[in-house]
Amino acid sequence: MKSLNKLHRLADAWDALTGKSVVSMNVGGPQSGYQFTDATAPNFYPEFYSSMVSFFGVENNNEIIKAIKECPQVASILANKCSAHTNGKLQALNIRNDNPLKGQKSLQWQGLIDRPNFMQNGEAFEAQRKFYVMAYGYAPELRIMPAGYERGTVITARWLLDPARTEIKWKQNVLPYFESDIYDLIEWIKVTQIDGRILEIKNPRDVYFHTDTTPFRYKSYLPQSRISALKYPINNIVKGYKTEARVISKPLGFLSNQAKDNISTLPIDKLEKQELQKAFKEYGTEYEDQNDVIISNATMQWQHMMYPIAQLQMIELRSANTAIICDGLGYPFDLMGKDKGSTFNNGDSADKRLYQNFIIPEACNLDRQTSECLFGELNKVNYVTTFDHVPVLQENQKEKADVRQTNVNASKIEFDANMATYNQVLVSNGRDETTEPWGELYAFQIRVQYPDFYKSITDNQATNETTTQTNTSGN
Repeated sequence: MKSLNKLHRLADAWDALTGKSVVSMNVGGPQSGYQFTDATAPNFYPEFYSSMVSFFGVENNNEIIKAIKECPQVASILANKCSAHTNGKLQALNIRNDNPLKGQKSLQWQGLIDRPNFMQNGEAFEAQRKFYVMAYGYAPELRIMPAGYERGTVITARWLLDPARTEIKWKQNVLPYFESDIYDLIEWIKVTQIDGRILEIKNPRDVYFHTDTTPFRYKSYLPQSRISALKYPINNIVKGYKTEARVISKPLGFLSNQAKDNISTLPIDKLEKQELQKAFKEYGTEYEDQNDVIISNATMQWQHMMYPIAQLQMIELRSANTAIICDGLGYPFDLMGKDKGSTFNNGDSADKRLYQNFIIPEACNLDRQTSECLFGELNKVNYVTTFDHVPVLQENQKEKADVRQTNVNASKIEFDANMATYNQVLVSNGRDETTEPWGELYAFQIRVQYPDFYKSITDNQATNETTTQTNTSGN
């Protein structure tokens, strides 16, 4: 009963604001014998309810698409992170020594990275995978594996399936804790084609799921979208843009009668109001055939009914909501377009934080999944994305080189002082131990037992020291 009383009060306020009665807004209401309840109230006051029901959730895939389309900040962040991700170089490496593959093996597995299918190159494929994982929480990939070969040893193409067009039927009454993998939980996978046809994947195990690090979705074993937790700031931004458009295209207000006699304002009867409403439909800025200047012999005054944009602080609210979205999607706020902009140093620092805190760790997660997807352990192939060549990270490379030079000098002093073996020096500098007989010997032992080798390493040290001194004096 309290809720009905509240609806009545709100509806009365709406009547007073719009000047429309219950009967004029009714859609088959009292005359058709409807009972006024919480459920049927929208039928009695449709305009009132349509003005309230503008909030949308961001739970399912269709709502996620709507959020991306209507909130430009979300679309911008996803696009920028995809571009930053594709700056990396994804390489197929030998699992034994991390060296690039060569020969036929390189053509097979590196070729599958560079040209996964006949429609996409490697950069386009990686950008799409990154987008799906960030937007939906997962990216299904269909691997084309011909029959007649050991499973996983030959893959001819890779195709990403749109999560919004891919339906997964999970088995009922199955506990995942006692199953070997996710495919034991799947009953079937169906994909809707662009022509509307629905095709079922014959073998669900041909589909690999690249996943984000977010929690599971409701009633699903796949991660949820990062966008789902940002529904409030997204809705605030969308409403803010719609409010701005509403104010610009059709400001709220009313024309008041200013005609007076010697005593008071002359009233306007109901018929005159209707005629004025009908006449004023010819004026406005919303449609091309409307007049934007009113010419009348009536004495009227415009009364504004909205707060000015500056007092609403819509720009400040949008900026605050954008910062929340940046935090939720892993994107430095300093890189977003703002009214005041950002200094060069702030932008440069933000670029580094983007790669170090978000792009590179997320790429490592996807690299491990790429190795699983392409049966890396079976084929002795490891997949790694490197960003060393990105200009904003070059300063860090210089710092690493300086540290490495310091470590080399320190290990040389220890070796010359017979405080470390040759293998210990190699390990301290990040290199593998040698199996040569002098590997476990100290400098004085190598000098006596293997003089030629000792002379070669001391000559190299002298050459390096001369080069270093020349570079230092040149600077």
